[in-house]
Amino acid sequence: MYPHHRLSSERSLAGHVHDPFIRTEEEAGLLQHAETLAETFSKSAAYYDRTGTFPIEHYAALHDAGFLTLTLPKHLGGREISLYTMLLVLERLAQGDGSTALGLGWHL
Repeated sequence: MYPHHRLSSERSLAGHVHDPFIRTEEEAGLLQHAETLAETFSKSAAYYDRTGTFPIEHYAALHDAGFLTLTLPKHLGGREISLYTMLLVLERLAQGDGSTALGLGWHL
């Protein structure tokens, strides 16, 4: 875990753990959701790494959470988040399953 991701008791942005890289409430919400997904993905990541199979349920969960349209323009139904925000999301997802985060990043 990188030093800037160590949890502290300091809270900001509506009660979220302080992270100097989070700039907005939208980012805080996305990252909180990404952390929840990462926790779920971490339970099966080793299995997929060991067997070399595709984590279909990880991408189904990303789809259900709306993460597959984060970078799409708003007029096409996406959230139109910035590259900066997307990288924060991918970094959080990678804490649970690096392969899933890498695959998502390649396609968004």
